[in-house]
Amino acid sequence: MAMTGFERAKDDLIRENRKLSEKVEKLSSLLTISKLMAAQLDLDSLLGLIIDQMSKVMDSDRCSLFIYDAEKNELWSRVAHGLRYKEIRFNIDTGIGGYVFRSGETVYVPDAYADSRFNREFDLKTGYRTADILSAPMVNDRGEKVGVVELLNKKGGRGYAEDELELFLALTNLATIPLENARLFRLAVTDGLTGLFTKRYFEIRLKEEIERSKRTGHKISLLFLDLDYFKRVNDTYGHPAGDRVLRIASVRLQRMLRISDAICRYGGEEFASILPETGKEAATIIAERLRKVVSFKPMVVDQKKSIAIKATASVGLATCPDDSVDVDDLIGKADKALYHAKETGRDRTVVYYDGLS
Repeated sequence: MAMTGFERAKDDLIRENRKLSEKVEKLSSLLTISKLMAAQLDLDSLLGLIIDQMSKVMDSDRCSLFIYDAEKNELWSRVAHGLRYKEIRFNIDTGIGGYVFRSGETVYVPDAYADSRFNREFDLKTGYRTADILSAPMVNDRGEKVGVVELLNKKGGRGYAEDELELFLALTNLATIPLENARLFRLAVTDGLTGLFTKRYFEIRLKEEIERSKRTGHKISLLFLDLDYFKRVNDTYGHPAGDRVLRIASVRLQRMLRISDAICRYGGEEFASILPETGKEAATIIAERLRKVVSFKPMVVDQKKSIAIKATASVGLATCPDDSVDVDDLIGKADKALYHAKETGRDRTVVYYDGLS
């Protein structure tokens, strides 16, 4: 039976209402995501937030966000790998992401393996099978390209409609400003030698975590780690060798920590790590893991002269609220435990307890 004019008008109205509802929903998503991103200055957390929200809103299996490193002419990203981060880097001459960054074009590739620009090495390393890719450059308000966003494998195996492409570009533009802010903040609170957080960041973060601990009742542990006899390294092999030891130790320590943990260079050869939602028993296991990773194999400080140094570390540990709920007092008790570790033979972990002298 043929549709009447009224029925056709009704169907048209239903379709228009559906389209309008979808637009309102997308605008609402943009507003929500914008607010979430604007409130986040931690670069790793922001990367995770952007990736999660873009995948969800764009109905894609995965999202990758790569930041431009001008010094190395590379694109890089840190992605969650279990409880830890895994860093991925590649030259801007590599892959579809590199092409998008160089050209400034937004590109949709329906079949990645049929495109000569696709770098299959990423799939070989991760075990992932890329089908289609939608990629766009991130450009700041000065017209500088600062990164690339990629959506992988549209769910349902279908391509992107025109309004979805518009939404993707809007999300990419929204993400660029907070990403720039977070990147600049990271530079401001990062130690130039080791790439770890600075003491100033540590002080801010510890205060925040202790306040959160008071609200939630979750424990937080604080570790101080000091490289043993470090002055001998500088005196014997020179400061460049000492710097090399600090960099190697930093990489080893960072790889052993969880996504939620924070580690900084507290001063000289001393490091500090904040372990949220971690009591004494679990923190002791982590402390021992950190102590052992420093010494698990010699650190090569001069390849030409074949000089390798066997380093060890001492660790002190205190926990909130078990030992204190005051920032300065907790720091003092973790430092006292570290001092005791060094005074009683070094290369050991000491857990703070009442009466520790």
